[in-house]
Amino acid sequence: MYVITATEFRKNQRRYFDLAENEPVFITRTGKTPIALTPVDLSNLQVENAERISVEGEKRFSEEE
Repeated sequence: MYVITATEFRKNQRRYFDLAENEPVFITRTGKTPIALTPVDLSNLQVENAERISVEGEKRFSEEE
């Protein structure tokens, strides 16, 4: 398990993404709730009423109510 600061995560994102595939990575933020970085199996993911946005910020898919 790794516990890192948000600053450390920003500096070495690739490293922590790779590590998170095998063990938990927690990102601490001053005065805020820590965030857990964890892999997700997209084949089992069910999303309702959500927007999917590409890395570039372009809206690709929007599911209406």
